[in-house]
Amino acid sequence: ADARRKHRVAVWVAASACAEVVACLALCPMEATKIRLVTDPFYAPSTAAALRRVVRDSGAGSLWQGVGPIMVRQVPYTVAKLAGYEAIATRVDNPVLRGVLAGSAAAVVSQPGDVILNRLCGGSARARLTGMCSLEQADMASVPVAAPNAPVSGRPVSADYPRRRG
Repeated sequence: ADARRKHRVAVWVAASACAEVVACLALCPMEATKIRLVTDPFYAPSTAAALRRVVRDSGAGSLWQGVGPIMVRQVPYTVAKLAGYEAIATRVDNPVLRGVLAGSAAAVVSQPGDVILNRLCGGSARARLTGMCSLEQADMASVPVAAPNAPVSGRPVSADYPRRRG
């Protein structure tokens, strides 16, 4: 009983991390499809049609490209939320307060992963306009390590956006 109690936090962390890895692998095809449907509303008439088109155009493996950056965001979030909830539950009796504290910790912990995903996909006007997101070609080696407001491309951030005329 003492050994289980001693290692319970490690078990919570490992179990929640493993659960999220499985969830990411299962949901990554939907995320890849969602990105295409959001960036190009005319990509396909339905989610199923979009999945078929992705596989036809890029191959089945393309549905899991970019899973690494998604895991960088999701795994810490899930670990903080689930393991954090269990750890907080040993000290806090109020279940609502436990949820608030665990959810707050998860939001803070997952913020760097959100920044990575935004730099790879969400912040590019070109990605939004063309429907091509660098998440499709992303791997962890391509994630820039820079100050929060530093340009990813080496150009000023405003260079990624079309200039206004007049």
